[in-house]
Amino acid sequence: MFSAKSGGIESTFQTPAVQSLTDLRSLQRGYGLHESLFSNDDRNFFRMKSMRNRRTIATVGAFVAASISLAGCGGGYGGGGGNNAAAAANGVCAPDTPYKVGFVAGLTGPFAQISETQKNAINLYVDKVNGGGGINGHKIELLTEDSTGSESEAVNVTRKLLQEKVVVVIGTNSSGESIAMKQVTESSSTPLLSMASSKKIVEPAADSSHTFKLFPGSAEVLRAQMEYVSKKGLKRVAFFGSNNAYGQEPLAELKNLVKEYGLELVATESFAPDATDMTAQLTSIARTSPDVTLVWSVSPSNAIIAQNAKDINFKPTLLHSSGAAARGYIDAAGKAAEGTFLIGTKITAAESLPSDDAQYKAIQGLRTAWTKAYSKEPDLYASIAWDAGLIMEQALTRGQIDPCNVQGARDGVRNSLESNIQDFAGANSQYSFSPEVHGPAGVKGLSAITVKNGKFEIVSNK
Repeated sequence: MFSAKSGGIESTFQTPAVQSLTDLRSLQRGYGLHESLFSNDDRNFFRMKSMRNRRTIATVGAFVAASISLAGCGGGYGGGGGNNAAAAANGVCAPDTPYKVGFVAGLTGPFAQISETQKNAINLYVDKVNGGGGINGHKIELLTEDSTGSESEAVNVTRKLLQEKVVVVIGTNSSGESIAMKQVTESSSTPLLSMASSKKIVEPAADSSHTFKLFPGSAEVLRAQMEYVSKKGLKRVAFFGSNNAYGQEPLAELKNLVKEYGLELVATESFAPDATDMTAQLTSIARTSPDVTLVWSVSPSNAIIAQNAKDINFKPTLLHSSGAAARGYIDAAGKAAEGTFLIGTKITAAESLPSDDAQYKAIQGLRTAWTKAYSKEPDLYASIAWDAGLIMEQALTRGQIDPCNVQGARDGVRNSLESNIQDFAGANSQYSFSPEVHGPAGVKGLSAITVKNGKFEIVSNK
């Protein structure tokens, strides 16, 4: 229960979900409420009470509305969360108040190529939504920041976006950056839609109440690789991954999976994400005579590996993770990409997708917008950012989110994501969020794919 004071009038409101002084301060920041609105007893109570469950979030709508009403009658208390302070102070959300959405990507640095693709995709989606009148009558204001591929800079720009009162943050495509950003967004109870893959982004669930990810999980992709290797009768496996979260997380699980599938792990090598030559590592792997080498990296590293492998006549099959499921891999690797394999999503081979597929509509929506804007097919990375837009729109629409109450909007988006994203078919994957699962729904949409005549082709059923 809170006590709110304004103009000599004191009223109390029941808000049982608020658990700590941190929640109280978050409430003040989110709604622009001055500390004088709260009694000393309230503040003392929260200082003494410990919070055991960080996932419990304040249910404060009734209190805020009443507080705003009191302040409007008896005096001001500072601006509300929207862009029209006068309207917010009177408990009214201005019709032109936008939903502020943050977007973070490494637009410079080692991930610049895929980050630029994802920036273009989310901009296309936002333009589509705003061109149609917005969401619930409110347009989207997209605030874009460059993480430079640095975890520390990702944290800095995320804090900047939170100060700008965004209701949700999208980004980045780096697992390490996303994990670092998560600490900031969780502490401010702001939803984060990560475009990276590490399971650590959304685990443990108790520490990830506001964090969701859209990239297929490393565990699912790795299992799909094992399924393909086993089906082809290959036995000796080598692992070659970038020395970051994306490239190294699968290695620990691989050691268990090779035993499960009756395979042998004969070599492991790593490389820096910004390395420009991996010939030495490939030569070392070749000495162990593997049948297949699992490559875990993103562009442009995977293309460099393909080129280096061709240069030294590397015999083992190259089986990439979904990090290579982008046209940029073929363009960069050239003829070296021919005959290589990967595990990817349906968007990678969209031309062969049947019209009755659950993801057909979302994929065609992206293809139509992308080819019109760029005269080429979209890739995996574009599909992930596009899905961020799809999911964000669904959460805002179904949740009837009020952009003027910033913290209320953040909590509302989080709750809507868990409640309304069920069997949701996107361009990249299918999603069913729940309190326990904040990522794509299993292995749906994953296929084994090869490069043939300069194009991706599904081979799973051949």
